[in-house]
Amino acid sequence: MEVKTIFQTSVLSKQWKDLWKSVTYLSLNSSHFRTVADFNKFVSHFLSNRDDSISLLKLFVHLHRCSELKLLNRMMKYAVLHKVERLAIEISCLSLAANNKFPPSIFSSPSISFLWLFVAIYGPIMKLPPSLQLPALTTLSLHKVCFTAGDNDCAEPFSSCKLLKTLFLNECSLHDDAKRLWISNSSLAKLTLHHSFTETYKLVLSTPNLSFLSVTGNIRSCYGEVSSTCNLSFLEEGNIGARYSIMSNWLQLFANVKKLTLFGIGMENILSVRYFHNAPEIFAFLC
Repeated sequence: MEVKTIFQTSVLSKQWKDLWKSVTYLSLNSSHFRTVADFNKFVSHFLSNRDDSISLLKLFVHLHRCSELKLLNRMMKYAVLHKVERLAIEISCLSLAANNKFPPSIFSSPSISFLWLFVAIYGPIMKLPPSLQLPALTTLSLHKVCFTAGDNDCAEPFSSCKLLKTLFLNECSLHDDAKRLWISNSSLAKLTLHHSFTETYKLVLSTPNLSFLSVTGNIRSCYGEVSSTCNLSFLEEGNIGARYSIMSNWLQLFANVKKLTLFGIGMENILSVRYFHNAPEIFAFLC
């Protein structure tokens, strides 16, 4: 429930006057407030007076002005401290200063099982830490974020998420010091990749239990080279949609797939069917 609605409901009856202090699901949208000062004052009052003994299970935050990001760190610390399980953050600023980062507390939460980060901005992209320490995470959706490398030129952010099942990456990129994105996770079952940038970097998959793989967008110019450390023998379903011709190493990733949907691909690419062990039965649609 939208947090302002909760407050408005609380004034309808004396028995509901403290209702807002015990809610476990909050939705905060800064566009519902006339000024940044009004939004900051409201959120500060809410966090200071909410019942601390009650967990905050779900939180959705939508920020529309860059100056509101200063309050995001406090909100995230509060959410993590109160065992948030499902967290969604949308940032719709027109622009951001360089080197902006999400609050680090988000990425070391022991309770978050669902995380959705959506950045709809122009200019510098919000950076993530080299490793996500989220032991309970099962679903992760990232839009327009930037991965950073650890000790070498390789970004490997997901290997510590031992329960991760579903991963969606949309318009994500690498920081200057990173040249490769390594998606390494033995529990990952569903992976969706979409990219329309012209930046090129190498992609390595180490996902032995993957059952679904979808790749769309400008994948030829984005992923200059793609490889897998395993043969993806459990791959049940795949989607390929591209603006440019598919490279043969992408087709090789789908060698063991049981059902494959192709769209936006010229017939000349179908000649690469020799990469598939069970062709042509795997092809569901040719659009």
